[in-house]
Amino acid sequence: MTIIDAEYKLNSDFKLTSQFGYQFDNYSLRRYQGGDSYAMRKEKEYATYMTSGGVQQTIFPEGGALRTTDSYRRQWLWKAMAEYNHRFAKYHDVELMLGTEVRHNTTQSTSSVAYGFDARTLTTKPVVFPSQSIAERYPLHQETNLENAYVSWYATGSYTYHYRYTLGRKCALSTAATCSE
Repeated sequence: MTIIDAEYKLNSDFKLTSQFGYQFDNYSLRRYQGGDSYAMRKEKEYATYMTSGGVQQTIFPEGGALRTTDSYRRQWLWKAMAEYNHRFAKYHDVELMLGTEVRHNTTQSTSSVAYGFDARTLTTKPVVFPSQSIAERYPLHQETNLENAYVSWYATGSYTYHYRYTLGRKCALSTAATCSE
């Protein structure tokens, strides 16, 4: 993660600030289920179908399962803000602030599962799905790409009389866009 800040004072009343940040996250997970483990026995129990001869059979071959998940996320953020603060005639204070924020993130993930895994030989066996509908319930490989972008604008203003009485107003506007594959 990296964050860079910048500030520029034009005079004692007016200030500009900006910030840029970049973040990269990497996530990797490997899970092994042994063929005789409780988790694999339960998974085989739920993944059953009836054969044409009326026999209940699991779709998974003998052995365990090896699951891999890899995920990458990149995000950048840029903020900019202008501030104005001024005191008039000893009792009148005016404060104005205007800013924007742009954020963009991209996430990519890949998940795979191999059934019939033998931990000694590091080999797997193919899964023969009896129908397309069952194959769709148990995907062996999935890839996901997700992209989000946000733009926001905001402003505040206030007037204070004699250090006591304040009138203020704030407003914000935001847009977002999401894309996925």
